[in-house]
Amino acid sequence: MIGSTLTQEGRKKLCELLHRNLDIFAWKPADITGVPRHIAEHRLNVREGCSLHDDSWRMCVDFKDLNKACPKDGYPLPEIDWKVESLCGFPFKCFLDAYKGYHQIQMAKEDEEKTAFITSQGIFCYTKMPFGLRNAGATYQRLVDKAFHKQVGRNLEVYVDDLVIKSRTEEEIVRDIEETFKTLREINMKLNPKKCTFGVEEGMFLGYKVNSKGLKVCPDKVDAVLSLPSPKCLKDVQKLNGKLASLNRFLAKSAEKSLFKTL
Repeated sequence: MIGSTLTQEGRKKLCELLHRNLDIFAWKPADITGVPRHIAEHRLNVREGCSLHDDSWRMCVDFKDLNKACPKDGYPLPEIDWKVESLCGFPFKCFLDAYKGYHQIQMAKEDEEKTAFITSQGIFCYTKMPFGLRNAGATYQRLVDKAFHKQVGRNLEVYVDDLVIKSRTEEEIVRDIEETFKTLREINMKLNPKKCTFGVEEGMFLGYKVNSKGLKVCPDKVDAVLSLPSPKCLKDVQKLNGKLASLNRFLAKSAEKSLFKTL
């Protein structure tokens, strides 16, 4: 999708750019060949002395026991508020989505068998990093921080597998996209064409609707609060408090108006 506010010349240049870079997008799963191992791969770092899994059947996405055996990766994720607010003031944005996200990073060869699961057709394991592993997010963030370190803060913001290019003029859009595509090609990361938008004024990023004027709360979050039944126990109040906390910046004196009254 391309922004409707672009000039005819701007749309033409953007379309030409996208046509020249069709290889950046994955049109089918087979197009994902994966980030080269020398750039990034996922290691489990299982604690010594942890016992192997038992022979019971489990869903292949249940990595509960495996995650317990792996220490938490302390690599920090970015502060969401900073990332979102840094997009304000930019009239043009490109919201990019990595195709199948985590699956573009390969598992370390020696750790593949630890992700094994049983099916009626046999025993299989993951060769790419699956969703649900304890430190998958940290591995992904470490990769994008390293790959896009020259752009982050200047013309791009990235949080795990969510990327947003931010530009001030139509000329900058083409320049900034070309720079981003060059990095994506270097690390062999593919985008999902169905979930990418280019040169738009407004879009969703990390749960917020962002435009050139500022931030808007996600409509889904508002509806979730409006449709809530009245709290009947302490746990209900705690759930309500969590939802209100996410809306705090949009509601003046929110605690005074709602939470204290509820308590």
